[in-house]
Amino acid sequence: MGPIEKTLKRLPISADDEKPLWFMRQAGRVLPRYLKLRESYSFDTLMKEPELAAKVTLLPIEDLKVNGAILFSDILVIPEALGMELKFTDAGPRFSSPLSQAPNSIEHLSFDDSKLQHVYKTLEILTRELPQKVTMIGFCGAPLTVFCYMVQGLGSDHDFPAAVSLFYKEEKLRNILLEKITQASIEYAKHQVAAGARVFQLFDTWAGILPAKDFTEIILPYVQRILASIRETGVPVIYFPRGLGLANSAITFEIADGLGVDWQSDLAEIDSIVPADITLQGNLDPRRVKAGWPFVQPALDQLIEFHIARRAKPGKHIFNLGHGVIPGTKMETLQKIVQRIQEK
Repeated sequence: MGPIEKTLKRLPISADDEKPLWFMRQAGRVLPRYLKLRESYSFDTLMKEPELAAKVTLLPIEDLKVNGAILFSDILVIPEALGMELKFTDAGPRFSSPLSQAPNSIEHLSFDDSKLQHVYKTLEILTRELPQKVTMIGFCGAPLTVFCYMVQGLGSDHDFPAAVSLFYKEEKLRNILLEKITQASIEYAKHQVAAGARVFQLFDTWAGILPAKDFTEIILPYVQRILASIRETGVPVIYFPRGLGLANSAITFEIADGLGVDWQSDLAEIDSIVPADITLQGNLDPRRVKAGWPFVQPALDQLIEFHIARRAKPGKHIFNLGHGVIPGTKMETLQKIVQRIQEK
C-alpha cells in the first residue's frame, strides 16, 4: 500500500515511506515521452486504447517519481456515455451540439456503460503493472462541472452564462440532468474501483461559479451521493472543489476523506475551517511551477513546513498542485519539486 492510500485511510506511515505526492494532469502535457507519443497518436486514441492509456498513466511514475498514478482519461467520457457526440480535437474536446441548443434533449439522454469498458481494461492492466508503493487513483467529474460542459460546451467563457442561465430558468431539466450525471458517475466510479482503483478523486473544477448557498443546498447533495457510494466500497475519496473558498467549511469528514485545495485559497486558512480528520491536498500554484524552479521554491518550502506541521492532525496532508499542470511547464521543475519534497 502506498503513502497516499495510507494517509487517506489514517494508517501509520513509517520513516521508510515516501511523502504522499502526485500532480493533477501529470500524465501528459509536459512529459517529453508523452509529447513523442502524441506525434503518432491522437489524444482520443491514447485515452481509449487500454495498452496505450496504461503506458501514459505510468509515464509520470517513471519520469517524475510520484507515488500516485492518476488514470489517463477525461471527465467528459460521462457525457459521451450518456449519448452526447464528442470529439477530441487538437484545440481540445468539443461537443457537436451542447444541450443549451436543445434543452429538451436532456430527457432523452441514456447512460451506456459499454462505452467505458476501455477505462476498466486500462485499470486492470495498471493494477498488474504498478509498483506496490504507488496508489492507483480513479476519477470522474463532479455533477456541476459536467453539467456546465454538457449544457454550454467548452470555450473561453468560463463564467458559463448559458449553463448557469439554464440552471436557474429550467429547474426541472436541471434536476433531470444532474440526476443522470450523478447516477452515471456512481456506476462509473464503482466499476473503476472493481477494476483496481485504490483511491478516487471527484473533480469539481467549476464548483465556485455558483453562490455558496446555492452550491451547498442544490449541488452538494449530489456530490455527497457519489462520494458515499464510493466510500461504501472501502475506497477513500478526495473531493476537489475549485473556487469554493471559505465554503469549503461545508466539506466534512462525513462527506470526504480528503479535500483538494486550489491555489487561490490559503491552505492555513482552509485548515482552520475544516475538521482535523480530513486530509488536505494541494496547493502549489501551477502558474508558479510553469514560471520555473526559482519562482516555485519559496512557496514549496512553505508547503513542506505546512505538511510537517499537519502531521500532528489525524488527516495529515498530500502534496499536489492547486490545479492541473499547465502546458509548457518544464519536466525538470516538476522533478526538482519531487526531489525537494522527498529529501526534506
